[in-house]
Amino acid sequence: MSASAVLAIEDRGDLAPPAPSRPRVLLVATVLASAATLMGFVGLLAVYLRERAASIAAGEGSLPEGISIPLTPSNMSLVGFGLSLVFMHWAVDAIGNDDRRHAWMAFGSVLLTFGFHLVGTAFLYTQAGFAIDTPTGVLFYALTGAHLAVAAAGVLFMALMAFRTLGGQYSAKDREGVVAATVFWWVVAATYAIVWYAIYVTK
Repeated sequence: MSASAVLAIEDRGDLAPPAPSRPRVLLVATVLASAATLMGFVGLLAVYLRERAASIAAGEGSLPEGISIPLTPSNMSLVGFGLSLVFMHWAVDAIGNDDRRHAWMAFGSVLLTFGFHLVGTAFLYTQAGFAIDTPTGVLFYALTGAHLAVAAAGVLFMALMAFRTLGGQYSAKDREGVVAATVFWWVVAATYAIVWYAIYVTK
């Protein structure tokens, strides 16, 4: 390279510096929202367990008379959430390899397991028969209904990240949104495991 070419390169001071790397705003916000969601469920569960303990201490039993909670639908939902975690990590790995077809298959599998959970929960509601005008019934529907709402929010979050992946925003170079959706889905699965044990197993 000639001396004049070197001087021409050195004299180009009009070049803009490279753009700074964007901080992981979405991932940090998702972690904070996940922590708040988990804290809310722990508080609601504490109220439910206190009410149940008071009912047992009063000799009324843990459940109102004539109430029976079937375990099979909740067990199947727990298995489904376990599988959905595998599917979410499958999506993260697929995006890391720029394999959008398998990423969409993984997203679709999570949506399918959520559909199974909705059907199972609806069947469980018809079989349990909790009265909404009792403290135990209110807390039962509050806990399980709140989890349905959080799971629906997780599905919407995942769907948004899936569409953004389809549009080319996320790839092997940047998969923050898919990772954030996976983090939130871990909270969805973990809160269901807590609800499953505290309500459906110990009753």
